[in-house]
Amino acid sequence: MSCAATVDKGTPASNGAPSTSALLTPEVAKDLYYDMMMGREFEEMCAQMYYRGKMFGFVHLYSGQEAVSTGEACVCVCVSTGE
Repeated sequence: MSCAATVDKGTPASNGAPSTSALLTPEVAKDLYYDMMMGREFEEMCAQMYYRGKMFGFVHLYSGQEAVSTGEACVCVCVSTGE
């Protein structure tokens, strides 16, 4: 996954915080969307397997929170590659 997102820290907002706007290329946005969809499909498959008795133990589903894991993965990649 490439993190070609740039943050523009422009003029300070009225509350004193700098305004930020992230610019994503269409390719990066598509990659992020794909990652979120794969996360959702994995969660749905885990739920099916658990309810059919094919998976034992406790299963905590993360459905609806795909953007959190995708964003965190993107940040980790950006930090590790220095982007």
